[in-house]
Amino acid sequence: MKIRYKYNFNSYINGPSAESLNLATSYQNDDLIVTAKFDSNNPIEMEDADPQTKWFLRTKYLVVEIGLVKTDSGSRGGFKSLVGNPDKRKDLMDLLVDNLNRIMRSIRNYGVVPYIQEIKKNLAEPEVYIRELQPEYSEDDLEYKAISEPIGLGAILSGYKGITREETPTFDVSSWPAIEEAIQDNLEPTPEQEFFTNAIEFLRIGNIRMALLESIIGLEIVLTQYLKIYYQNRKRFPIKRIKDKILTPQFGLTAKVAGLLVLTLSDKDLKMFDTQKILSAIRWRNDVVHDTGHIPQGVDELTLRDCISDVLTLSKILAINRDQLHQEPALSKIAQKVAESNKSPIPSIRRIYGHYFHVEISYFAIDPPDIGSFNKIASDLSSELVVLDTRFISNKHLYVRFIRLFSKTIAYWRKGKLEIIEEKDSPLPALPRNIEPLDK
Repeated sequence: MKIRYKYNFNSYINGPSAESLNLATSYQNDDLIVTAKFDSNNPIEMEDADPQTKWFLRTKYLVVEIGLVKTDSGSRGGFKSLVGNPDKRKDLMDLLVDNLNRIMRSIRNYGVVPYIQEIKKNLAEPEVYIRELQPEYSEDDLEYKAISEPIGLGAILSGYKGITREETPTFDVSSWPAIEEAIQDNLEPTPEQEFFTNAIEFLRIGNIRMALLESIIGLEIVLTQYLKIYYQNRKRFPIKRIKDKILTPQFGLTAKVAGLLVLTLSDKDLKMFDTQKILSAIRWRNDVVHDTGHIPQGVDELTLRDCISDVLTLSKILAINRDQLHQEPALSKIAQKVAESNKSPIPSIRRIYGHYFHVEISYFAIDPPDIGSFNKIASDLSSELVVLDTRFISNKHLYVRFIRLFSKTIAYWRKGKLEIIEEKDSPLPALPRNIEPLDK
């Protein structure tokens, strides 16, 4: 038995090919299997557009289907009662809306897609949600029957307000892997992800004041998290000292940005934003919150957007560094274990972004081993990293560089293969677009 329903989901999806726009996913939720896909118009190609976004389509509905993983009589009976028992309307509403919100939350925050909002339930009116979502059930997976009567003309004329939003968002298929992973793993967005998306949404609708507030709140949260783990893991400060000396109310956001970032971030990271623009944004936020309630007169909108963009860029950089620092102890143990197993120098392991890892092994004091040893080191790294990150795929996510004196590359291991080479520093994998500085 299955229940199928659809939610009005007007959006544009861009991608490099017509096939790339066929987005769908599935996940298991307790004893239920849930699938989701988009019902849409035919894709259209734009001749002179960016090759990565030259195809687009407009979606009409998000179609969700819920079935049982197992069809034993107990679970089947409970599932079937949601359809036929009027006293189970609230339970049916919870099933439909909770799974829909899981998908919507992931698209909004992990795809950075403004205007998409989770549905807020009114427990006193479950029938409203059930009628609008138009659920159907099937006993044989072939013929579907309506669970509730559709919304009639009388309800519309009496002022019925639906749960469907009016805006039409746009997102790129390049964000779908992150969205799908969030849906399948039921990931909660981090605070800075939510504030980032909120700020983008307010910028789109021209509410600069709210965009400023959202961006600075997100920065405050992620900066505090980053500094705490930086001084704990890198400087070995005790927690009490961090709280009493660094993360104090007296040492405010302006002082932290102006004084601590230059001491903790790399030169590469520091070049990706303008500290003075961020300090200006913080000052304007303080004027809004503590003084006038408005952005100061004389600051033009382009300047405001430019400064907010740098705030959002810094928040992304800090989040990446925070996550890297969080995993450093575990990565250090892996490096030590691989070195002892292979009698090699201790590898330097960094998580670049997502599930990608960059490893360097420098043979300065000892001679490099043979090719077979390089392959074994890569294999051992892969075995350890997949335990740390179950979504890690060595042929896709692992990049190992073997180095001799004067930073000469002996070999790399990437895309599942070992390449022997003699050249200068090899480039790191390119960062995805969603963590590069925002367009100004």
